[in-house]
Amino acid sequence: MRIIILGSANETTSIAYKQLGLPESVLVTSYTQEFTCGHTSPHDIPEQAELENLLSSSRVYWAFPNVDEFDSEDVYYYYLDWVKEYQYKYRNIENFDSITFDPYNWKPHVPVLKANDCVFIGCSFTEGIGLNNPHEESYTKLVSDYYGANCVNLGKGGSSNYRSFDLLSQLDLHQEQRVILQITFPARLRYVDENKKILDLILASTLQKPYSRALIDVYNKNYLLYQLIIKLRTFIKLARVKKLKFIFWLIDYKTDNAFSKKEQLCFFEYPEFVPAQLMQNYIVDIGNDGLHPGPESQKLIANAIIDHMNKLYY
Repeated sequence: MRIIILGSANETTSIAYKQLGLPESVLVTSYTQEFTCGHTSPHDIPEQAELENLLSSSRVYWAFPNVDEFDSEDVYYYYLDWVKEYQYKYRNIENFDSITFDPYNWKPHVPVLKANDCVFIGCSFTEGIGLNNPHEESYTKLVSDYYGANCVNLGKGGSSNYRSFDLLSQLDLHQEQRVILQITFPARLRYVDENKKILDLILASTLQKPYSRALIDVYNKNYLLYQLIIKLRTFIKLARVKKLKFIFWLIDYKTDNAFSKKEQLCFFEYPEFVPAQLMQNYIVDIGNDGLHPGPESQKLIANAIIDHMNKLYY
């Protein structure tokens, strides 16, 4: 059995064996060459048929070459295109799933979950901002402790529902996993700027910026509510197929800043929704920042979530 490391003609490929935990490799320039562990590239074996002949009978690893190791970006992208088709044909690149096909870094970094993890996603109300000891006082910890589960808190201050659903779509969730989604203000958006960077935008607070006028023309509240419902429908259907223990709740049940009483009716058809009857008066104290729920409020949130989850799944 021979081992081949596939990369660029750059020096980084010649030392990739160290990163991969393989024996020291030698340069391979022909499929007839004798070796135990070697590295090669289309530059070293330009004939595609010869290169495929070499790779198809070996243990193959990707060397993680960078775009700047190639003559041009297009050469690099053509190479990745070929690698993808090669893998579909032979399926023997052993670390293919580790290749990052995300040139703009739009894919969120998500943790590897265990079956007993209790997963929470939301904004600062979920992150625990304003608490002296969020690791002990937050509703996420209280709920996790109740179920004897490990708390995985993916809340992030100022984040949007767009981020939350992006995370949900990327997580490798286990059957029966507990997942609690906190819906935040619809006016929080996420978009990609001219530099291909993801930016978060709170629409209501940026009315004076030049690009906001066009966004306001498109992103009215009804449209944002519609987009949220579409995402919820999709994930709830997947959650039921996966048999997740999933529920969701709203950052605010009492004011029109988030969702009016009429708008909340859109969620009533989903048993997974924690209704206002349990949550509308959950803020009874304020944290040390003067903005977010304090410790007693966190207890009320936790109790409402536990109550609703137990009714739904136990």
